Amino acid sequence: MAQYLLNAHCCSARSPEFTSDAEIFLLVVLAFGESGYFYLPNDHPISSSQQRCPQHVQRAPTPAKFSTSLLMAHFNGNNCRNLVLKPKILLVQTCNADLNQKDMSQFSGRAPPSPSFYRVPIEADFLLYHSEVSGGYTSKMKKETRQSLGSVIDQGDRNGGGDERETPACQFVYTLYKEVEALVGQQNDFELTDLILGVNRSLMEFIDKEHYRSDEDNKPWTIEPMIPICVDQLTKRLVLGTNPG
Repeated sequence: MAQYLLNAHCCSARSPEFTSDAEIFLLVVLAFGESGYFYLPNDHPISSSQQRCPQHVQRAPTPAKFSTSLLMAHFNGNNCRNLVLKPKILLVQTCNADLNQKDMSQFSGRAPPSPSFYRVPIEADFLLYHSEVSGGYTSKMKKETRQSLGSVIDQGDRNGGGDERETPACQFVYTLYKEVEALVGQQNDFELTDLILGVNRSLMEFIDKEHYRSDEDNKPWTIEPMIPICVDQLTKRLVLGTNPG
């Protein structure tokens, strides 16, 4: 399944029909994973506690990983000639399967991200924006707590309709949506760097004010959220228009 999806994306990126007139290439990945990799579709990662239990290991083998570096390589200048000198934007949101609540945070003992993740890509015009602000931070909040935080997090249908979501969107996805919405309402176009800075500032407030700790049992998390990492080798300014016409 994963290879099928990858081949489909690559074929589209290589086809002049889809990319000859395109000004940018945008790929969004929402998956479980950590810095530098994500798990393949239809595979749910096993937490460390499950890995210690033989019965879980037998039922669900450890899923395969897919590195972000390999993902980027499939769309570089050698593999996708129609995308040469065009901005290629990869938005990656990964949630950590080991995220859970304990009596005290163990963030200080977390292994540092792989150095390869910070390596500047040799291909031009790539931008990778990777968030690890897991959806679990907000999904464990009580409904009353989400409402008290106002516009800081997604509250679903605030008008009391029948489609209200008990589980809010991932904080990174929701923040990205709100920042785009704000920029579209303020100006005719905006630079991608303005969007990234706005998202990072909003998530910094979410982290600094410890909104993510407002969970049902008021317990700290084993992994504390971090501001998303952005690496790029763009060779030009990227300005996005807000007028669909």
